Amino acid sequence: MLDGTQNFGSTRRSLNFYDVTSITGDGASNPSNVFNQTPLFSVWGGYEDSIGSNFEDPDTFAVNPFNGNVYLMAFDSGPAGVVDSAGDTQGDLDLYEIDYQLILNDFETNSRTPGTMYAPAVGPDGAINPQHPDHFGTTINLADASTKIGEVGRTQGTSFFDRDLLFFDPQTLAYVDNEQDGSDTAAQDHELRIISRISKSNGAAVVDASDSDSILGGYNAQTTESWGTDRVGVLNMDFVGGVATGFSEPEDIVGVDRNGVRGVWVAETDGGGDDFSFYPLVGGAGSGVPATATTIDSLGNSRSLDDDPEFDTATNDGDHDFTIADENGNLIIGDSGFFDTVPGGEAGSGGPAGEPAFIRLNVDSYGATNVTLVSGDAWDDLDEVDGFGPVGSDRAGDDLDPPTQLEGPLGSLTNTFGGGTGLSSDDDSNVTDGRFATYDPDSKVLFLFDIDSGGQPDVVGDVIGINTETGEIVYEESNAANHFFIEHGIRMFRRGDSDGDGDVDADDIDALVAAAVSNGGTSLSEEEFDLTSDDLVTLGAAAGTDHATLVRDILGTEFGDVNLDGIIDITDYSTVSGNFGMTGAGWADGEITGDGIIDITDVSLVSGNFGFDNSALPSVAVPEPASVLLVLMGCAGLLRRRR
Repeated sequence: MLDGTQNFGSTRRSLNFYDVTSITGDGASNPSNVFNQTPLFSVWGGYEDSIGSNFEDPDTFAVNPFNGNVYLMAFDSGPAGVVDSAGDTQGDLDLYEIDYQLILNDFETNSRTPGTMYAPAVGPDGAINPQHPDHFGTTINLADASTKIGEVGRTQGTSFFDRDLLFFDPQTLAYVDNEQDGSDTAAQDHELRIISRISKSNGAAVVDASDSDSILGGYNAQTTESWGTDRVGVLNMDFVGGVATGFSEPEDIVGVDRNGVRGVWVAETDGGGDDFSFYPLVGGAGSGVPATATTIDSLGNSRSLDDDPEFDTATNDGDHDFTIADENGNLIIGDSGFFDTVPGGEAGSGGPAGEPAFIRLNVDSYGATNVTLVSGDAWDDLDEVDGFGPVGSDRAGDDLDPPTQLEGPLGSLTNTFGGGTGLSSDDDSNVTDGRFATYDPDSKVLFLFDIDSGGQPDVVGDVIGINTETGEIVYEESNAANHFFIEHGIRMFRRGDSDGDGDVDADDIDALVAAAVSNGGTSLSEEEFDLTSDDLVTLGAAAGTDHATLVRDILGTEFGDVNLDGIIDITDYSTVSGNFGMTGAGWADGEITGDGIIDITDVSLVSGNFGFDNSALPSVAVPEPASVLLVLMGCAGLLRRRR
């Protein structure tokens, strides 16, 4: 969790990591007190100025799901392009990379206690070992744990807008920026941007300030790499008579990388409804191809969630909370009456407030110019928008399956964790805050972080886990984390998962091998598949290679366990011997060494490790968390994301 709180708290302005392995099904049964108001560890970015009085201002972040490294973006105020007394360029966005693997290795190797804070080894003024002023636990000053890799241009709008950052690969990020000049016109609407790495060395970024309202490119002050930003286009999600009119009000963005198509979903909440638009992305800074995007109007601007009174008959306003893409590219959408402030009402009942409701939009495929829904249904039909769990009866007059609601009459969630229906241990009288969520594709669990009422600094939040296939509440924890406000949702990753399907398996081993073989540890894949923080992708069973880290440390098994059941036995031997001589093979075929052919070396590995047994895979063997949860938290109290 990135606690962006400004004025109080022992982890303010720090990124907090929580191990949720036991909740997502890889650990002990019937978990409790997993969060316990104590992160596994935290990372503080240090001070922005040279006198140690002004914290860096974290704005948003994204995660490389394969190795857990975090890209953190911080807002810099001041006149654009002017370097301050600390040597930092003002009026831009600072981009940091947090080396999760380096920190995790220190945490495990030195048996650090939960709640340890990691901080820079040197401050901006050259002071050694800066300390977080409010942290009450152990602080470890670790060199290279957090590195400023770039300074990128931004719009210079007069209003504040909290950005969302998306990760596509270690040299390609995307985000939505502010309106350009606050004029609220279609031409000056919010911008969809790509941030790209230009060079792994400092000094190659070039700023384009020809438009003083919308600065592109990047700067080079105090950076280890060179990054720049390109404007893909403006959102233009509101239309009148087929003409883009006014400015959009984006609430959430989510990235999709499927079928060879990269794109961004943008969800908007305004008085005209909750609109959804998909923008396929092409090119960007450093790619040699201008950045472009296309708005697919068949999905955006044509249907709003709150056009359907199922969500709140009193106001006809569903109020979008979050949008998440699952492992198949479907959208999981949270819709809530959170800002109807009187508790007790339920969505669809005509009451003044409703508990969060959850629906799914099923997508069949993504193309460069269109998105195809399951069975070819259009968004207007809402045919393939389903509630969680078993499909319910369709309402008369359309094909919308009733959305699943946390509590209330719309097919409320059963509670296998606490028994009964709905929440069993909600410790305040407010409607559950459904705005802050993340999703685990392996266990199919949707996590909500419910901010409780109360004043600073005593605000704590509850965690709720919902199985999206069965419609059951599978985890509850009251007072789970003492953070004031989440501003950009929750991020979850499972280290070693290259394809985003939620598990680490033979396909992920093959992906790492392919990266090492094709790139030799010298190009983009050296970062995406680098598990040892050495800027190389290395193969082999020797300790310290990326190959061995994935097999032993993450999967918790040994070379020769072809079927990854934690045991090397006759089944594995039979697979290798039966496929002897096969070329172009993968781990599941018995190609263990990564050289592309099943030969005597692979047979020797199986026979040499024959009898290895770790049937508790992966909970006993893995010395690191299998599932890690991060939350980006802000400082604005219980307000919308717009500041």
